[in-house]
Amino acid sequence: MRYLLFSLCLMFSLTQAMAQYTEVYRSGRPGLFYGPYSMGKGMVAWESGVLYQAFPQSREGFTAYPQLLRVGLSEALEIRAFLTFQENGFGRLRIPRIDQIALTDIGFRYRFTENKGSLPAIALEMIWATPWVSDAFQPRLVRPYAFISTDNSLSSTLNLVTNFGLDMNNFGWTPYGFFRLALVNSFTGELAGYVEVGGNQSELGQLIQFDGGVTYMLTNDIQLDLSGGYGNFLSQAYYYAEMGISIRFPPIFARE
Repeated sequence: MRYLLFSLCLMFSLTQAMAQYTEVYRSGRPGLFYGPYSMGKGMVAWESGVLYQAFPQSREGFTAYPQLLRVGLSEALEIRAFLTFQENGFGRLRIPRIDQIALTDIGFRYRFTENKGSLPAIALEMIWATPWVSDAFQPRLVRPYAFISTDNSLSSTLNLVTNFGLDMNNFGWTPYGFFRLALVNSFTGELAGYVEVGGNQSELGQLIQFDGGVTYMLTNDIQLDLSGGYGNFLSQAYYYAEMGISIRFPPIFARE
């Protein structure tokens, strides 16, 4: 028991010591990859996008509207809620659908280290996929997926971000691994860009995706982004384009 109490006290002290709040907001958009940084105690942000994805071979496509709410509970811990609407798409039976709820996930992120020298910033992220989606995307199990994210500075402007994790098949509890590797470069104080590769290997087959994009800070609390990419799943190519906005609001409770 005393070891458990020691561990909890250590985690609490690390949480208080590792400040995450920054003057310029670190958005999670765009791209597949997730950085390891939390928002800071009491901070709230909303990240929203519009994505169009097309499958040239089958002449199908859909438009999605991904939404993310982030709330900082401490300097190193935040909770996250995901909601995605989809229209003109297709579900499990490849039947056209309109105005469907495609995703409702909840999760948290906890950062353990800061990027100091050769030591990268490291965080654990766990997300639970919920079944509260439209019929076209059923059956959907309540299942967790988790990954480790890292961020390491390669130069004063260039960073390498990695994600490695495990997910579960949507129709069963068969785990599969996935990865994301991204290079992020700051061109100016307001303008940045990234290139990325990601993929997974499941019992359904292999997925691989390449993408890139740019971000622009309108203010310290508002970011605009534009991105696009190419992927291949089950020998079917797809393309996508996305634009979005991220807004950080004033803290919901006092920061020390």
